[in-house]
Amino acid sequence: MSLPASRRARKTESSLLEAMSELWEAGRYGEAAALYDAGAPATTPLDAAILRARAYLKSDDAPSAINVLEHREPGRGVSAARRSMVLAQSYAHIAKYQAADELFDNAQRIAREVNDDTLLADISYNRAQRYLFERHTEAARELLPKVRAARAEFAQLRALHLESFILEMEGRHHDAARVLLALLARIDPHRGLYTEIRAWATNTLASLARELYVPQAFAEVERQLGGVDWPPDFDDRRFQTLRALGWACALRGDYFNAFRFLRLSSKKATSDAWRAIAAAERAELARCKGEPLWSRQELAEAEEYASAVDWNAVRDDSRIGLLLLADLFVSIDPAKAAYYRSRFAEYENIKAPNFFYRSDPRLEALANYSSGIVDLALDRRKIGLESLRAALSTFEIHLYDWRAGRCALRLYKETRDALYLRIASERLRNYMHCWLGDEVRAMTGSGAMLTPTQQRIYEMLLDGLSTADIVARVARSPSTVRNHIKAILKASHVNSRVALVALSGKARR
Repeated sequence: MSLPASRRARKTESSLLEAMSELWEAGRYGEAAALYDAGAPATTPLDAAILRARAYLKSDDAPSAINVLEHREPGRGVSAARRSMVLAQSYAHIAKYQAADELFDNAQRIAREVNDDTLLADISYNRAQRYLFERHTEAARELLPKVRAARAEFAQLRALHLESFILEMEGRHHDAARVLLALLARIDPHRGLYTEIRAWATNTLASLARELYVPQAFAEVERQLGGVDWPPDFDDRRFQTLRALGWACALRGDYFNAFRFLRLSSKKATSDAWRAIAAAERAELARCKGEPLWSRQELAEAEEYASAVDWNAVRDDSRIGLLLLADLFVSIDPAKAAYYRSRFAEYENIKAPNFFYRSDPRLEALANYSSGIVDLALDRRKIGLESLRAALSTFEIHLYDWRAGRCALRLYKETRDALYLRIASERLRNYMHCWLGDEVRAMTGSGAMLTPTQQRIYEMLLDGLSTADIVARVARSPSTVRNHIKAILKASHVNSRVALVALSGKARR
């Protein structure tokens, strides 16, 4: 005997929700959304509609998420609380914070009524994200204990995720990297669990390893990439991770793996904008390595992809590709470099509402560096130097050492002010095995390939510090420091400290 129509409908609805939930847990958000769209949305369960709204948020489409939920009955219990929470997230995405706060309050009230600690932690986590949209880090930090209150492993990982995000916004990037290392150490990449947090944390740690000296991050990122592959929904994250890892390799002087990772990143690029960036970064790396013909070939490919992009429609940080192209053309075609820089300036305020770099000084610093070298190439010296100095100041504040060092080197080339050479030498002490180290050695008159510790000691010798002072600063034994000094003198082909200082005297005056 066949089931009554109402029971068949309920069974179908239940199967839809179950299938969507399985896909969601696996991080296959696009497939879960497609299942919902293929059915009869008006009659599907509220929990399925909530998942569909969350999928819209993943693609940064908050208005559609609001539309899905506002036309549904509010429901009861846990479902009602989740509906309010997701609506609150959606309003936060479009900067309607008062509406978001009212909905979060309602969700929290219902969660307390049903006595659901896991749901309360979830609401606190998402409310903290809302505060981060407004860059209210103190308010977000106050919610951390409530997120940690749920004992489930997923909640603990989320708490670490949130803490790292707060630290990033506070400018404590090394502390953020430490928290991300602790987070990823708890995730087995071969089990395929916690996909979203794993992908986000791996991507963020790789990005930090590109900007900061965090040597222990490299092995952890590779460990995570070597596990179960992320679903297609996370291709952008994998693309960003691979390109960041490529530059982390390049800054260690490992150019073979740098190019390998940058080429792998191209395979995960999901748009022509990202393909243009991948090719432009390969062009930049080839140029840094002293391969101009190779660089031009890669640059031609980057331009071809860039020409197909509607940059006005780009809604994420792939717009930085315009800055990369500007930087690459400075020494080849300054007019074209100025064109790409002006295109970026034209579009730089068109950002997704939840783009965390919005008003972030680091993005402005990247733009200032690009503007500076373009203006210098066009003989606009005064404004070019001002832009480079502004970029240097921001990079130093955020401890983006190699970017600060590169900026200082450019300022030294233009001004011959020894202060900038000293800044470059200090900031690049951990990057002496890459092309930046070659530039420092060329400018200081030291042709030696020094280790990071030896580079620090070299700078102290030029400053006139005694062996005892150097021992205190580098926290090494006197015999170790003396051995380093001997190695520095030998590599510099001099026999004394006086001769070493004299060799670099021109640069130090």
